[in-house]
Amino acid sequence: MVKVRSASVDDLEQLLDCERSVWESLRGILPDDFLEEELRVYKSAKVKERKRRYLESPDSIALVAEEKGRVIGFAEVNVGAGVSHLGIIGVRKEHRKRGIGSALLEEHIVRSRQKGAHKVYLWTQKI
Repeated sequence: MVKVRSASVDDLEQLLDCERSVWESLRGILPDDFLEEELRVYKSAKVKERKRRYLESPDSIALVAEEKGRVIGFAEVNVGAGVSHLGIIGVRKEHRKRGIGSALLEEHIVRSRQKGAHKVYLWTQKI
């Protein structure tokens, strides 16, 4: 059974691995240059510290979807001035089409309201 919960610093390694996995799954969908740049970020020595600060920030909502102790999905959100910005959401390829992304999105909305957000914002771009 999948559980959606707050991410913690203890999830850092699994969270980064899940994010890398989601980016890798987009090969052939996203432009190679864009994808390689995103994956390069995960090889950076600074990525763990930056993600740790994000997880500890009071303006962040970091969620993970977990199944059998493994992080299989995530959502990262920033909240401020009454607006919730969903920065990224993803589910490992082998776990898609099971409603996990929807569960992450629904929990994002609940927690955003709890932090005083009255609008949810998501920026997208046609590729």
